[in-house]
Amino acid sequence: MNMIIDKFRLDGQVSIVTGGATGLGKAMAQALAQAGSSIVLASRNLEASNQAADELRTYGVKVLALQVDVSDEERVELMVKEVMDEFGRIDVLRHTHFVQYFCFRLHDARSRNLPEL
Repeated sequence: MNMIIDKFRLDGQVSIVTGGATGLGKAMAQALAQAGSSIVLASRNLEASNQAADELRTYGVKVLALQVDVSDEERVELMVKEVMDEFGRIDVLRHTHFVQYFCFRLHDARSRNLPEL
């Protein structure tokens, strides 16, 4: 019998979780790993990311820990390249870090009639 939870499996998918080394981001990364997704932890604190990555690997998924400051556009672009080189795809982006920065950027773009970010 198929259980409804089986419909939420993420086997073979790749998820990037910004701010995934601690707190809410880490909890989201754990849930995605439990669902079978490979995980990319993007955090400013590489030591904490490596520690969280070790914990996530216990779910039997591949995990990549990267030091990324999401306010640095060039570093974000490099992160995407690194993820594509390692996994060949990105399926899920869970952005839990530095949300205010992007909210202010979005508000600024709207107030000046610029394309949204």
